[in-house]
Amino acid sequence: SDKHVHLREIPGRMLAVLTFSGNIEMPKTLDEKSIVLRALLEKDGIKPISGDEKTVLAGYNPPWTCE
Repeated sequence: SDKHVHLREIPGRMLAVLTFSGNIEMPKTLDEKSIVLRALLEKDGIKPISGDEKTVLAGYNPPWTCE
């Protein structure tokens, strides 16, 4: 157990997801991928629920990259 790791419960919700590889630490990446995802949703006639349009970024590093 690591004192820097904290768990919190997040209520269930429906999300749209776009997978990609690359550097997620660059703000430009988040902006670009958010635009792509929103365009794909719009093309399919899907609109975000009003008031819940925030982009959330989740990343993953495979275990062999951790030191």
